[in-house]
Amino acid sequence: MRSYHHRQVQIAEVLVRYGMGYLLELLGIEGLVSFERRLLNRDAAQTRPEDLRLALEELGPTFVKLGQVLSTRADLLPAEYQAELSKLQDYAPAVPSEVIEDTVSRELQAGTKDAFATFDLVPLACASIGQAHTATLQDGTEVVVKVRRPGAVEEVEQDLEILQTLQRGRTDVGRRRRVGT
Repeated sequence: MRSYHHRQVQIAEVLVRYGMGYLLELLGIEGLVSFERRLLNRDAAQTRPEDLRLALEELGPTFVKLGQVLSTRADLLPAEYQAELSKLQDYAPAVPSEVIEDTVSRELQAGTKDAFATFDLVPLACASIGQAHTATLQDGTEVVVKVRRPGAVEEVEQDLEILQTLQRGRTDVGRRRRVGT
């Protein structure tokens, strides 16, 4: 798993790449990306809905879930953002088949060819946390095997810790501003 600091930098860089560098100062993480890099990506005065969706997809399961929730919140986002983020409900990139095969083999302590009569490496469905594969047990029973994305749990835990830290910092800044005024 990536270090806490490395993940923070990754989040900051993705925000800058998709035209959301203005959020860095708001979140108190502007020091994680060079000033020059932030300036190079200042073209977009406003983030487009597609940019937001793509950034959330790139950031992984935690942020995809956040986007899914936001897609249902007409009280928070305009319709064009909701429509774009609703795409996160139906689509997640597939984990490569060799990673799925390794994961299943490690979990079952047997290769997919030994554990199942058939195992379709093409996913039936993909989601932010995992994906589903059709398979047939040795006795002929058809099943669906759900496989969690490698590292998903650890990444979600780390992201939630980062988000909680950012939220605490924002709350502290807000308190200082109110007290200081």
